[in-house]
Amino acid sequence: MKAIILAAGVGKRMDNSIKSTPKCLIKICKKTIIEYQIEALKDNEINDISIVIGYYADKVRIEFKNKGLKFYLNKDYENTGMLESLFCAKKELNGDIILLYGDVVFKADLIKRLLEDKNDFCIVVDREKEILHEAEETFERYYGKKIKKGSTKVIIVDGQVKKISKNMPPEEANAEYVGISKLSKKAIEIFYKKIKELIVTGEIKKYPSPSHLFNWLINNGINIRVIYTDGLLYEEIDYIEDLESAKLKFT
Repeated sequence: MKAIILAAGVGKRMDNSIKSTPKCLIKICKKTIIEYQIEALKDNEINDISIVIGYYADKVRIEFKNKGLKFYLNKDYENTGMLESLFCAKKELNGDIILLYGDVVFKADLIKRLLEDKNDFCIVVDREKEILHEAEETFERYYGKKIKKGSTKVIIVDGQVKKISKNMPPEEANAEYVGISKLSKKAIEIFYKKIKELIVTGEIKKYPSPSHLFNWLINNGINIRVIYTDGLLYEEIDYIEDLESAKLKFT
């Protein structure tokens, strides 16, 4: 098992006072978000860790110099999406993988719960947290177009994902994807093949994030299972309010 952390983005929904800091390097109670992630992974004996960087990439490299991590650079991080970031680490796309967004802080028990799942595709979702901030008009640039940012909402039936989308009305969803997933060797082969095809054909422009690819998989008859964050400590840092919440939780 290895891990790939996607940490190339700018974090446009955060307060301007921390805009010169990659989100993964934001400190919560004396440790950066990525330090929490690395600690949780290593506590579960996952030591093969790669980080895809972009925004202020050198700061991340310097922070974790000589820590045994592998770095992959997305030079066009301002225009491309997370699937392109993931493909920057294409040489790592083999075997079983934990895929993480670089803005989620959590403890080792969440990874332990995820590893207990034996399905090819499994994502971590929160069915308890109220989906907030949906009214904010926050956008990112993606191939010259404005894409609205928001919570990645999920419809789940009997532990299986039926739909996942940022554009879904909150009242239709019964959970939120928190940016952590597990993909088996078989699942990664499917991911690799599809992302490469999308890049070659130019269709990648229709797939800004992994949730779009998850939906394609669902529509093509592939099962995506979930594990719940129920009772576990975590926070996805999208807004300054999330950061303040995390500081209270992780004291």
